Amino acid sequence: MTARQPTSPVFARNPKADIILRSADNVDFYARKSLLSYASSVFESMFEIPAPVHPADQDETKDGRHIIQLAEDSAMLERVLLFCYPRNVSVEPVKVEDLETAVILLRILDKYDMEDSYKCVLTILSTSLLVKDDPLRAFGVACRIKDRKMAKFAARFLERSKVHQTVHKLNPDYDCFTFLELLRAEEYREKCLHALESKNWKKQFAISGHGACNIPWREPYLANVANALRNNPCGAVAYDPEVQTPLKGLKCTICSEAADAVPAFVSAFIERALGEVSELARLWFNGVLTRKRSFFAD
Repeated sequence: MTARQPTSPVFARNPKADIILRSADNVDFYARKSLLSYASSVFESMFEIPAPVHPADQDETKDGRHIIQLAEDSAMLERVLLFCYPRNVSVEPVKVEDLETAVILLRILDKYDMEDSYKCVLTILSTSLLVKDDPLRAFGVACRIKDRKMAKFAARFLERSKVHQTVHKLNPDYDCFTFLELLRAEEYREKCLHALESKNWKKQFAISGHGACNIPWREPYLANVANALRNNPCGAVAYDPEVQTPLKGLKCTICSEAADAVPAFVSAFIERALGEVSELARLWFNGVLTRKRSFFAD
Protein backbone atom coordinates (compact mmCIF):
# COMPACT_ATOMS: atom_id res chain seq x y z
CA MET A 1 0.00 0.00 0.00
CA THR A 2 1.40 3.38 -1.06
CA ALA A 3 1.90 5.92 1.71
CA ARG A 4 -0.33 8.97 1.47
CA GLN A 5 1.35 12.15 0.29
CA PRO A 6 1.54 15.11 2.69
CA THR A 7 -1.02 17.85 2.05
CA SER A 8 -0.52 21.60 2.04
CA PRO A 9 -1.91 23.18 5.23
CA VAL A 10 -3.09 26.19 3.21
CA PHE A 11 -4.63 24.26 0.31
CA ALA A 12 -5.88 21.32 2.33
CA ARG A 13 -8.60 18.81 1.47
CA ASN A 14 -11.73 20.72 0.48
CA PRO A 15 -15.06 19.47 -0.93
CA LYS A 16 -15.05 22.31 -3.48
CA ALA A 17 -11.62 21.37 -4.83
CA ASP A 18 -11.74 19.50 -8.15
CA ILE A 19 -8.02 19.06 -8.90
CA ILE A 20 -4.87 18.19 -6.97
CA LEU A 21 -1.55 19.78 -7.85
CA ARG A 22 1.50 17.89 -6.61
CA SER A 23 4.72 19.81 -6.02
CA ALA A 24 8.23 18.61 -6.86
CA ASP A 25 8.75 17.68 -3.21
CA ASN A 26 5.52 15.64 -3.25
CA VAL A 27 3.14 17.90 -1.34
CA ASP A 28 -0.48 17.86 -2.55
CA PHE A 29 -2.48 21.05 -3.08
CA TYR A 30 -6.27 20.81 -3.35
CA ALA A 31 -7.43 23.52 -5.76
CA ARG A 32 -10.33 24.61 -7.93
CA LYS A 33 -9.86 24.59 -11.70
CA SER A 34 -12.06 27.62 -12.39
CA LEU A 35 -9.97 29.90 -10.17
CA LEU A 36 -6.67 28.65 -11.56
CA SER A 37 -7.93 28.98 -15.14
CA TYR A 38 -9.08 32.54 -14.54
CA ALA A 39 -5.67 33.55 -13.19
CA SER A 40 -3.50 31.63 -15.68
CA SER A 41 -4.01 30.78 -19.34
CA VAL A 42 -1.42 28.02 -18.91
CA PHE A 43 -3.51 26.32 -16.23
CA GLU A 44 -6.59 26.80 -18.41
CA SER A 45 -4.91 25.03 -21.34
CA MET A 46 -3.58 22.32 -19.04
CA PHE A 47 -7.09 21.46 -17.83
CA GLU A 48 -8.44 21.35 -21.41
CA ILE A 49 -6.10 18.52 -22.46
CA PRO A 50 -8.26 15.44 -23.24
CA ALA A 51 -7.93 12.43 -20.97
CA PRO A 52 -5.76 9.58 -22.36
CA VAL A 53 -7.63 6.80 -24.16
CA HIS A 54 -5.77 3.98 -22.44
CA PRO A 55 -6.35 3.62 -18.68
CA ALA A 56 -2.66 2.92 -18.08
CA ASP A 57 -1.78 6.38 -19.40
CA GLN A 58 -4.28 8.28 -17.27
CA ASP A 59 -3.30 10.63 -14.45
CA GLU A 60 -3.04 9.32 -10.93
CA THR A 61 -6.10 10.09 -8.83
CA LYS A 62 -6.67 10.73 -5.14
CA ASP A 63 -9.97 11.24 -3.35
CA GLY A 64 -11.67 11.10 -6.74
CA ARG A 65 -9.59 13.96 -8.15
CA HIS A 66 -6.93 13.90 -10.86
CA ILE A 67 -3.37 14.69 -9.74
CA ILE A 68 -1.13 16.91 -11.86
CA GLN A 69 2.59 16.78 -11.13
CA LEU A 70 4.32 20.17 -11.33
CA ALA A 71 8.00 21.16 -11.35
CA GLU A 72 7.79 23.76 -8.56
CA ASP A 73 8.53 22.96 -4.92
CA SER A 74 5.80 23.33 -2.30
CA ALA A 75 6.98 26.72 -1.00
CA MET A 76 6.86 28.31 -4.44
CA LEU A 77 3.72 26.51 -5.56
CA GLU A 78 1.88 27.80 -2.50
CA ARG A 79 2.80 31.38 -3.39
CA VAL A 80 1.69 30.92 -7.00
CA LEU A 81 -1.66 29.44 -5.98
CA LEU A 82 -2.30 32.23 -3.48
CA PHE A 83 -2.16 34.65 -6.39
CA CYS A 84 -4.87 32.61 -8.13
CA TYR A 85 -7.36 33.00 -5.30
CA PRO A 86 -9.34 36.15 -4.43
CA ARG A 87 -7.89 37.94 -1.43
CA ASN A 88 -10.97 37.23 0.70
CA VAL A 89 -10.54 33.50 0.01
CA SER A 90 -6.81 33.29 0.65
CA VAL A 91 -6.02 32.51 4.25
CA GLU A 92 -2.39 33.55 3.95
CA PRO A 93 -0.69 36.59 2.37
CA VAL A 94 1.85 36.06 -0.40
CA LYS A 95 5.25 36.40 1.27
CA VAL A 96 8.36 37.69 -0.48
CA GLU A 97 11.09 37.61 2.15
CA ASP A 98 14.23 37.91 0.03
CA LEU A 99 15.50 38.63 -3.47
CA GLU A 100 16.13 34.99 -4.30
CA THR A 101 12.51 34.12 -3.54
CA ALA A 102 11.22 37.17 -5.39
CA VAL A 103 13.12 36.53 -8.60
CA ILE A 104 12.31 32.80 -8.70
CA LEU A 105 8.66 33.64 -8.04
CA LEU A 106 8.71 36.11 -10.93
CA ARG A 107 10.08 33.44 -13.26
CA ILE A 108 7.34 31.01 -12.27
CA LEU A 109 4.59 33.62 -12.67
CA ASP A 110 5.96 34.38 -16.13
CA LYS A 111 6.01 30.67 -16.94
CA TYR A 112 2.31 30.35 -16.07
CA ASP A 113 1.44 33.58 -17.93
CA MET A 114 0.18 35.31 -14.78
CA GLU A 115 0.91 38.86 -15.91
CA ASP A 116 -1.18 40.66 -13.29
CA SER A 117 0.46 38.68 -10.50
CA TYR A 118 3.89 39.38 -12.00
CA LYS A 119 3.17 43.11 -11.88
CA CYS A 120 1.94 42.74 -8.32
CA VAL A 121 5.27 41.25 -7.21
CA LEU A 122 7.18 44.02 -8.99
CA THR A 123 5.03 46.55 -7.16
CA ILE A 124 5.82 44.84 -3.85
CA LEU A 125 9.52 44.97 -4.68
CA SER A 126 9.39 48.61 -5.78
CA THR A 127 7.99 49.69 -2.41
CA SER A 128 10.06 47.30 -0.29
CA LEU A 129 13.68 47.59 0.77
CA LEU A 130 14.82 44.40 -0.97
CA VAL A 131 15.83 46.11 -4.21
CA LYS A 132 16.28 49.65 -2.90
CA ASP A 133 18.85 48.68 -0.26
CA ASP A 134 21.00 46.48 -2.50
CA PRO A 135 20.12 46.96 -6.19
CA LEU A 136 23.47 45.51 -7.24
CA ARG A 137 22.63 42.19 -5.58
CA ALA A 138 19.16 42.26 -7.17
CA PHE A 139 20.78 42.83 -10.55
CA GLY A 140 23.20 39.96 -9.95
CA VAL A 141 20.49 37.53 -8.87
CA ALA A 142 18.41 38.39 -11.93
CA CYS A 143 21.42 37.80 -14.19
CA ARG A 144 22.24 34.50 -12.49
CA ILE A 145 18.79 33.01 -13.00
CA LYS A 146 18.51 34.72 -16.41
CA ASP A 147 15.39 36.79 -15.74
CA ARG A 148 15.55 39.70 -18.17
CA LYS A 149 12.51 41.56 -16.79
CA MET A 150 13.86 41.56 -13.26
CA ALA A 151 17.32 42.60 -14.48
CA LYS A 152 15.79 45.63 -16.18
CA PHE A 153 13.76 46.44 -13.09
CA ALA A 154 16.80 46.24 -10.81
CA ALA A 155 18.81 48.39 -13.22
CA ARG A 156 16.41 51.28 -12.60
CA PHE A 157 17.66 51.40 -9.00
CA LEU A 158 21.37 51.30 -9.87
CA GLU A 159 22.22 54.82 -8.77
CA ARG A 160 26.00 55.04 -8.91
CA SER A 161 26.39 56.25 -5.32
CA LYS A 162 24.29 53.33 -4.04
CA VAL A 163 26.27 50.83 -6.08
CA HIS A 164 29.53 52.09 -4.59
CA GLN A 165 28.06 51.91 -1.09
CA THR A 166 27.14 48.24 -1.39
CA VAL A 167 29.90 46.88 -3.60
CA HIS A 168 32.14 46.17 -0.59
CA LYS A 169 29.64 43.52 0.50
CA LEU A 170 31.06 40.79 -1.70
CA ASN A 171 28.51 38.36 -3.05
CA PRO A 172 28.92 35.48 -5.54
CA ASP A 173 26.08 36.95 -7.63
CA TYR A 174 28.40 39.81 -8.62
CA ASP A 175 30.24 37.29 -10.78
CA CYS A 176 27.18 37.01 -13.05
CA PHE A 177 27.84 40.27 -14.90
CA THR A 178 30.84 42.25 -16.11
CA PHE A 179 31.81 45.80 -15.16
CA LEU A 180 30.94 46.96 -18.68
CA GLU A 181 27.49 45.44 -18.33
CA LEU A 182 27.06 47.25 -15.03
CA LEU A 183 27.97 50.54 -16.71
CA ARG A 184 25.43 49.82 -19.44
CA ALA A 185 22.79 49.11 -16.80
CA GLU A 186 23.53 52.48 -15.19
CA GLU A 187 23.25 54.05 -18.64
CA TYR A 188 19.83 52.44 -19.06
CA ARG A 189 18.74 53.96 -15.75
CA GLU A 190 19.90 57.40 -16.87
CA LYS A 191 17.91 57.05 -20.09
CA CYS A 192 14.83 56.15 -18.06
CA LEU A 193 15.30 59.27 -15.92
CA HIS A 194 15.80 61.45 -18.99
CA ALA A 195 12.66 60.06 -20.65
CA LEU A 196 10.61 60.93 -17.57
CA GLU A 197 12.16 64.35 -16.92
CA SER A 198 11.19 65.47 -20.43
CA LYS A 199 7.47 65.06 -19.65
CA ASN A 200 5.21 68.01 -18.76
CA TRP A 201 3.34 66.52 -15.81
CA LYS A 202 0.80 69.29 -15.27
CA LYS A 203 -0.17 69.39 -18.94
CA GLN A 204 -0.57 65.63 -19.13
CA PHE A 205 -2.90 65.45 -16.12
CA ALA A 206 -5.28 68.38 -16.41
CA ILE A 207 -8.02 66.53 -14.54
CA SER A 208 -11.06 68.69 -13.90
CA GLY A 209 -13.27 70.29 -16.52
CA HIS A 210 -15.21 72.18 -13.83
CA GLY A 211 -12.61 74.86 -13.19
CA ALA A 212 -9.76 75.02 -10.73
CA CYS A 213 -10.20 73.03 -7.52
CA ASN A 214 -10.01 75.05 -4.30
CA ILE A 215 -8.20 72.18 -2.58
CA PRO A 216 -4.56 71.87 -3.71
CA TRP A 217 -3.87 68.20 -4.37
CA ARG A 218 -2.94 67.69 -8.02
CA GLU A 219 0.24 69.80 -8.13
CA PRO A 220 1.61 68.54 -4.78
CA TYR A 221 0.90 64.93 -5.76
CA LEU A 222 2.56 65.25 -9.17
CA ALA A 223 5.52 67.03 -7.55
CA ASN A 224 5.86 64.10 -5.15
CA VAL A 225 5.78 61.69 -8.10
CA ALA A 226 8.47 63.66 -9.94
CA ASN A 227 10.72 63.67 -6.86
CA ALA A 228 10.21 59.94 -6.25
CA LEU A 229 11.06 59.13 -9.86
CA ARG A 230 14.55 60.57 -9.42
CA ASN A 231 15.36 57.64 -7.13
CA ASN A 232 13.01 55.01 -8.51
CA PRO A 233 12.08 55.47 -12.19
CA CYS A 234 9.09 53.14 -12.40
CA GLY A 235 5.30 53.41 -12.39
CA ALA A 236 4.90 51.89 -8.94
CA VAL A 237 5.96 55.16 -7.27
CA ALA A 238 2.49 56.53 -8.08
CA TYR A 239 1.09 54.19 -5.41
CA ASP A 240 3.69 54.92 -2.72
CA PRO A 241 1.88 55.98 0.48
CA GLU A 242 4.19 58.95 1.05
CA VAL A 243 3.76 60.11 -2.54
CA GLN A 244 -0.03 59.86 -2.20
CA THR A 245 -0.16 62.05 0.94
CA PRO A 246 -1.87 64.99 -0.90
CA LEU A 247 -4.67 62.62 -1.96
CA LYS A 248 -5.49 61.33 1.52
CA GLY A 249 -8.70 62.56 3.13
CA LEU A 250 -9.63 64.68 0.13
CA LYS A 251 -13.16 66.06 0.63
CA CYS A 252 -13.65 67.92 -2.64
CA THR A 253 -17.10 67.10 -4.06
CA ILE A 254 -15.95 67.91 -7.58
CA CYS A 255 -12.75 65.96 -8.05
CA SER A 256 -12.30 63.52 -5.15
CA GLU A 257 -13.42 60.64 -7.37
CA ALA A 258 -10.95 61.69 -10.07
CA ALA A 259 -8.19 61.93 -7.47
CA ASP A 260 -8.75 58.31 -6.46
CA ALA A 261 -8.17 57.24 -10.06
CA VAL A 262 -5.13 59.43 -10.71
CA PRO A 263 -2.42 57.03 -9.39
CA ALA A 264 -3.46 54.35 -11.87
CA PHE A 265 -3.28 56.80 -14.78
CA VAL A 266 0.03 58.25 -13.61
CA SER A 267 1.53 54.78 -13.20
CA ALA A 268 0.42 53.74 -16.69
CA PHE A 269 1.75 57.00 -18.14
CA ILE A 270 5.15 56.46 -16.55
CA GLU A 271 5.47 52.90 -17.85
CA ARG A 272 4.39 54.03 -21.31
CA ALA A 273 7.00 56.79 -21.27
CA LEU A 274 9.61 54.16 -20.43
CA GLY A 275 8.36 51.83 -23.15
CA GLU A 276 10.74 52.94 -25.88
CA VAL A 277 13.72 52.81 -23.54
CA SER A 278 12.67 49.36 -22.35
CA GLU A 279 12.27 48.05 -25.89
CA LEU A 280 15.80 49.12 -26.75
CA ALA A 281 17.05 47.58 -23.53
CA ARG A 282 15.35 44.29 -24.37
CA LEU A 283 18.07 43.60 -26.92
CA TRP A 284 20.74 44.78 -24.51
CA PHE A 285 19.62 42.47 -21.72
CA ASN A 286 19.43 39.41 -23.92
CA GLY A 287 23.22 39.50 -24.15
CA VAL A 288 24.12 38.83 -20.54
CA LEU A 289 21.31 36.31 -20.11
CA THR A 290 22.55 34.22 -23.02
CA ARG A 291 26.25 35.03 -22.48
CA LYS A 292 26.71 35.13 -26.25
CA ARG A 293 27.37 38.86 -26.42
CA SER A 294 27.49 41.95 -24.25
CA PHE A 295 24.45 42.54 -22.06
CA PHE A 296 23.79 45.99 -23.54
CA ALA A 297 25.35 45.56 -26.97
CA ASP A 298 23.65 47.60 -29.68
